[in-house]
Amino acid sequence: MKVTRTTTKTYEVSSGCNSKKWGMPFGRFIDIRVRNNQSVKQFESCFICGHRFSDDEIPNVVVVSSKGNRFSCDTCYEKVMRGGGRDE
Repeated sequence: MKVTRTTTKTYEVSSGCNSKKWGMPFGRFIDIRVRNNQSVKQFESCFICGHRFSDDEIPNVVVVSSKGNRFSCDTCYEKVMRGGGRDE
């Protein structure tokens, strides 16, 4: 017997801090979290589209309902600022 279940969750995403204000390269952020024995899994990619960040890329911070602060890429951050959705 095979069972396939799909769960869809909806989150409210609002702007947090753009990369110009944040200013910390992704690689440095991860190094600091690892050094302090903090989880990095939830920050490895854009929360909205899944884009994987390179070490020298500076991500944007967005506020996600029931999740807290997460990272987004520049393209998704611009959509959040305009009030658009993922499927825009």
